[in-house]
Amino acid sequence: MSSMSKHYGPVVRPQVGRALTQATKSCNFHESSVSVGQYGPCWRLVRCLHSTELFNAKYMDDTKVLRGKCVDNMIKCIYEESENVGSIEIAKFVLLMACNLLSNLIFSRDAAELQSIEEMEFLKLISGFAEVPDRALTETMKSCNFHESSMSVGQYSPYWRLVRRLYSTELFNAKRMNETKDLRRKCVDNMINWISEESDKVGSVEIAKFVFLMAFNLQSNLIFTHDVAELQCIEEMEFFKITSGFAEIAGLPNLSDFFPVLKPFDFQGLKKKMDRALERALSVISELSQYSVSV
Repeated sequence: MSSMSKHYGPVVRPQVGRALTQATKSCNFHESSVSVGQYGPCWRLVRCLHSTELFNAKYMDDTKVLRGKCVDNMIKCIYEESENVGSIEIAKFVLLMACNLLSNLIFSRDAAELQSIEEMEFLKLISGFAEVPDRALTETMKSCNFHESSMSVGQYSPYWRLVRRLYSTELFNAKRMNETKDLRRKCVDNMINWISEESDKVGSVEIAKFVFLMAFNLQSNLIFTHDVAELQCIEEMEFFKITSGFAEIAGLPNLSDFFPVLKPFDFQGLKKKMDRALERALSVISELSQYSVSV
C-alpha cells in the first residue's frame, strides 16, 4: 500500500466537506460554484459577493415586484396546463420561471416562452445534468434489462419521463381514480375480510400474502374486469412464489455489487437465478392473460 501510494497517491483520503461525485467535478465547475463548491477562500469570496451584491436587502426590495410577476406567471401557466392536460411537470415551469427571472434581472426581458420550452436547448442540457447521478442499482435488478423499462427501478431518462407521464395522465388521473373508486374499495374490503377470517382461524396472519392478492386482483379487474386469483389457491400460485423469490434474491449480498470487475463471472449465480425467475414470471403473466381473455 505504501509503495502504491507513492506512485498513485493516497489509497484512502478522508475529507471534511461536501461529498462530490466525479460528474459534478466536470470542467472544474465545483471550484467556482457556491452550490457544490468545496469550502475554501474562493468559496467564501463568491458567497460574500452573493450576499453583498445579489441578495442584499436593498436589491431584494428593488426586485420584489419583478419576482412576484415571474411567480404569478408560473402559477398561471401551471393552472392552464393542468386544465388542458390534467397532469403537469412542475420542474419544467420552475425552470421557465427561474430562467425568465434571471433574464429580466440581466436583460430586462423574458428569454423563454411556455410554448417553446420543450425545444429549448438549455432545458435539455439541464435535464442531461440531472440524468448523470441516478439510482444505484444492483446487478440482480438489471436482470433481462428489466430496469430499462421499469418505473420503479428505471434510470432517469426521456423514456422514463414519458412512461411516468403516461402513468399520470392515463392511469392515475383524477377522472380515472374516481371511476375506479368503488372497485378499489371492493378489493380492499375483500382483503380486510380475508385477514379477519385468517386471524380467527390461525391467530397470526402473513399480511404480505393478502396485500399481494388484493393488488393482483385489483390489476386483473382493471384490465380483465374479473378476479384472477382466490385466497384458497394463493399458496400454490406460481406467480406468488416467483415474486417472493424476487425479493429474496434481490436482498442477498452480491460480490458483483462490491467489486464491479467480477460482474461478468457472477460467482454466486444470483443474476442467473433472477433471469430464470423473471422469464418464468413473464411466461406466467402471458398464460394468465390468455386465460383471462378467453373466459
